[in-house]
Amino acid sequence: MQKILHSDAVHNALIKRGLTQKDLASEVGVSAQAVTNWLKGKDFPRPPALLKLAATLQLSFEELASTTDTNQPIVAFRKKGAAITTNAHINKAKEIGVLLKPLVPYLGRQQTLRTLITRPSTEYDKLQSAALETRRRLGIGEQAVLGYESLIGEFRNSGAVLMPVMWGAKQRHENAVHIRLPKEDVTFILLNLDTRLEDFKFWMAHELAHIYTPDLAGTEEGEDYADAFAGALLFP
Repeated sequence: MQKILHSDAVHNALIKRGLTQKDLASEVGVSAQAVTNWLKGKDFPRPPALLKLAATLQLSFEELASTTDTNQPIVAFRKKGAAITTNAHINKAKEIGVLLKPLVPYLGRQQTLRTLITRPSTEYDKLQSAALETRRRLGIGEQAVLGYESLIGEFRNSGAVLMPVMWGAKQRHENAVHIRLPKEDVTFILLNLDTRLEDFKFWMAHELAHIYTPDLAGTEEGEDYADAFAGALLFP
């Protein structure tokens, strides 16, 4: 079990009281970076700090924090344009993940040895190196056009299941949804077919980056890296 802060509740309380994260850090007696780490789920305040946090924001402990099951689905979104992912979107995707769990036994034997990028970085040289190594593993040249068949095969080898869907361009905000079931060690990727063909391959490469960096899935860093990796992979 893992404890996390409700970042939306904290942000709303800050706005209501006219405070910044820096102000909050000063009131609680910690660094601004500590508050940032709490809100991103990278760390959780110790009891004295949690007490000061609740008092400063005038929130109950139930409003401020919750305990989560580390086996719950982990989700990441490849969004359309500047669309904002809300808690409602995340919770809906997690519900889909729960519904997919019973399908896992019917998937057959999954690949256990998978490719991982252990030190992902958006630095140019490291990014190009990771993309080049991926192209070599896929058996294509440094400048060759990356085909769909190569990408699809890599998903299969990485224990991921591609699920084409027709969401409609106006009804949903997602281009793709990444749902990882940590206990089952399986990832489902829902790809919206109602889109422009020239964008579709980029989304697939973006999702492949999530497969290679599972610890970053669902974080802003993970989205930034996935976009950068996809660009380097498709346009060396």
